[in-house]
Amino acid sequence: MFYNVENLFDTIDDPITNDNEFLPNAKKHWSTRKYKRKLKNIASVIHRIHSDTNHIPFIVGLAEVENRSVLQDLINQDELRDYNFDYVHFDSRDARGIDVSLLFNKSLFEIVLSKTFPIDIQQNDLSEPTRDILCVKGLFHNNPIHVLVNHWPSRREGVKETAFKRLHLSQKLNSIVKTIYEEDSKANIIVMGDFNDNPRNDSLQNLVLNNNLFNPFTKLWSWNSGTLIHKRKWYLFDQILLSKNFKTSHFFKFSSAAIFNPSFIQVQKGKFKGTPKRSYAGDKHLAGYSDHFPVYVSMKG
Repeated sequence: MFYNVENLFDTIDDPITNDNEFLPNAKKHWSTRKYKRKLKNIASVIHRIHSDTNHIPFIVGLAEVENRSVLQDLINQDELRDYNFDYVHFDSRDARGIDVSLLFNKSLFEIVLSKTFPIDIQQNDLSEPTRDILCVKGLFHNNPIHVLVNHWPSRREGVKETAFKRLHLSQKLNSIVKTIYEEDSKANIIVMGDFNDNPRNDSLQNLVLNNNLFNPFTKLWSWNSGTLIHKRKWYLFDQILLSKNFKTSHFFKFSSAAIFNPSFIQVQKGKFKGTPKRSYAGDKHLAGYSDHFPVYVSMKG
């Protein structure tokens, strides 16, 4: 499963990052009560995915988490406490202090290696740090799986103006995947994230064409289906790509891919009906879940 949880911040000021927007004295009036509500909401989404799959996901990639503390608070929620989750997290150099991370079921997934790949983007003779790529290698029933969690640069400054940033991340990810294949030509690789690009954009096509990967989410994007909406247009930025051997594997075989968008995480009425029920609209607290729907893939053992 992958989920961009939309600004999972605690209420404590971090002097190293620009987290001022999510402090009690800021315009959003972020508070302990709102933070606890946010944690409960995110935990309920991960828990309720069971209704679609009959299973709790054994790995969950997350984007937009502030630190290890919020992850610990998340896995301690009542809805998740019985699922034996732990987490992998590293602080990145992102200016706002939001990172990617991985939750995993300790009973099913044994961590062998975890590290990050820091990313710098060159623009106008300046070096701009962005979110790291998180790489985790673990054993699932003694079979190695490599998981790469991503949150690529946004389109805020314009789609064409920022496309080079996402292509840069795509090329970096290409090199990481190729290194994994050099060590094991039959490696099991899962690439997940908020790519801020759709499946048919050059950055994602670059991954598929050059790395023996397949993207089951390509067929799920349409004019009325995606993981987020902007100006009444759906986008499918949240995706999970797999190495092609998952199509034929005897131990762990790809079955299906889906966007998890049950009604309880949707806006229920008005012009935004059916869209993700987010935490904030500007500075107005909506007490929702996220501005993204999560995605998941199902496997057969």
